[in-house]
Amino acid sequence: SELDATTHVTQTHFTIHNPYSAHSAHNAHTHTHTQTHTHTYNTLPLVDKKKKTILEKRNMRRLLVLLLLLACTNSFSVAQDCEIVFGGSLTLLPPEGNLGQSAAPVSQQTQFGYDLFMHHVVEQKGPFQVGDQLCTVRIKVIPENGTPASVRAAYEELVNDPEVDFFLGPTTSTLSLQARAVTEAAGRILIGTTAAADAFVAGGQYTFNTLPRGSKAFDLALVVLALDRAHTISMIVHEDDALSVSGCSKVESVAASLGMTVRDRYAIRNVTDTPSQDAAAALDYLEHNNTLFSDVLVVCALNTLSIAIVDELQVRNELPNAVALFPFTGGWPVSPLRPYMLATTQWSPEARFPADDWYGSNQEFQVLFKELNGVAPDVGGMTGALAPIMLLNAILTGGSLETSDVLFALSRTSMATFAYGETTYGVDNAITASNVVLQFDQNGSSHVVAPLQAATSPVVYPIPKWDERTYNPDFFQYTSEIVMAVLAGVGAAISVILMVFVAAMHSRPAIHAAGMLFCEVILLGSLFLYAAEFTWMIYQNDGTCAALPWLLCCGFVLIFGTMVMKTWRIRRVFHNPKLKRVEITNLYLMACVGTMLAVQLLLLVLWTAIDARSVTMKVVDPDRPVLDELECSWSTVDIVF
Repeated sequence: SELDATTHVTQTHFTIHNPYSAHSAHNAHTHTHTQTHTHTYNTLPLVDKKKKTILEKRNMRRLLVLLLLLACTNSFSVAQDCEIVFGGSLTLLPPEGNLGQSAAPVSQQTQFGYDLFMHHVVEQKGPFQVGDQLCTVRIKVIPENGTPASVRAAYEELVNDPEVDFFLGPTTSTLSLQARAVTEAAGRILIGTTAAADAFVAGGQYTFNTLPRGSKAFDLALVVLALDRAHTISMIVHEDDALSVSGCSKVESVAASLGMTVRDRYAIRNVTDTPSQDAAAALDYLEHNNTLFSDVLVVCALNTLSIAIVDELQVRNELPNAVALFPFTGGWPVSPLRPYMLATTQWSPEARFPADDWYGSNQEFQVLFKELNGVAPDVGGMTGALAPIMLLNAILTGGSLETSDVLFALSRTSMATFAYGETTYGVDNAITASNVVLQFDQNGSSHVVAPLQAATSPVVYPIPKWDERTYNPDFFQYTSEIVMAVLAGVGAAISVILMVFVAAMHSRPAIHAAGMLFCEVILLGSLFLYAAEFTWMIYQNDGTCAALPWLLCCGFVLIFGTMVMKTWRIRRVFHNPKLKRVEITNLYLMACVGTMLAVQLLLLVLWTAIDARSVTMKVVDPDRPVLDELECSWSTVDIVF
């Protein structure tokens, strides 16, 4: 500018994007500002050098400010508004039918998983750089009632919603197949949550899953059982459920490869509203064919039906050597019937994998999930947290929201996850992860029994029968105890009869020579020993343990003390070289026996006061409490006394 210009007008237009407003409604705001700077300078016909220098400095500062504004404008204008929307449906309305009843609790867990994704990933780690855009993520969920028609309607609505970019599946394989039909026809990407049926990903171009395929459900379980010498299998399959059918689809071929035989297969179709009736019909069929008691009963059914089958087995007090279940979701993890059931599951809370970049380790994920939702995650909760991560990772890797770019990135997925460790997709869009085989102990705690390299406990086979799982001890509970008690009672009765006989025949020469008083004391001691037998049974308590040494010791002193004193008197009389008169009265001998008994009683009093014996449980088989034994403890003090 010329210093003698009269008026200069400068207009500056700039666009500012604020990337730090990630948690607002649109996560970014764009503001356009127009500033008009009008500067008026008086014409200076005569400019002294000092004023000219001052004006030059002012113009230089203005120029620097302008350059700074232009630089900020360029840096902020790189990012544009971007919101990625994942759409899906969940059974959050009042469920209808058995399918809805099974889907409802899994849907609640899946919703919790979505909430964790939004809270821990989107809010704390977003916005995300996708190409030259900063994007946030939102999940749009349409509630449905768990019927195939309601799920299909929900996804048709989502596909026609212009703001929805990608799709997350509903729960259960049967409902997920309805969603897949809609998204595949529309050419839209769908990531399943709890869908594990082979049919969900088979032949699909845009469909991926987050659970291992159901057809591999029993592979490891059958291997473990075959190693424990299981040979025969009977199956109950819920034919109306795609995941259940998939889970049992390869049991026969896997069993044949392991040298096992499938003896029978019962298909449940058109399940009624009373699962107990369907369960009873299935067991009646197997029992009629004499195949109920195969080595292994494989049950592929939704949790409401499989729980009813095991409950019916308990009612009938019947149980094969092993029961293997799939899928193990819904009410099973908290069912009181779960002890010793073999469950194949796609994810286990006990699994130990390196921490990922999203939730940390498997254990850290569970802590985050419980802190946010107040409950521990199951498979539904895990997939609800994992499925959006798999989709978001593909978007970030591909650097684009275009379907073709995200599809290519998904097919090349290789990432660490808290659930499976290193996770990839196969050529059929199925996730490459192994099923885990769990078995629950008597207390309901789960243990990994396969794969063998990750096992935390050996498999229990054969599993304990229903009546072997409790220990209700009582006196004379076993035939052996009754026999011993009868023999002791007969011996005691004989002693009492002899006591009466000796007293009645005390004037007879033989009784007189033997000493009636001594005979009575010996017989009394035998009664103490016979009574001790009743404190020495299989069932014990603190009272019987404390009484046993008293009865044994007192009976021993009365019998053998009397016999020793009688023998001692005979020795004194006949071992008399000088033939002196020796007179040892019965009263003196009884006083000696009484002294022995007094010493014994003093020791017993001290023993009881210092360390009274108590009962302890001897665990013979931790899985069969009925075999446990109660026995009296033996301490160092007891041994000394």
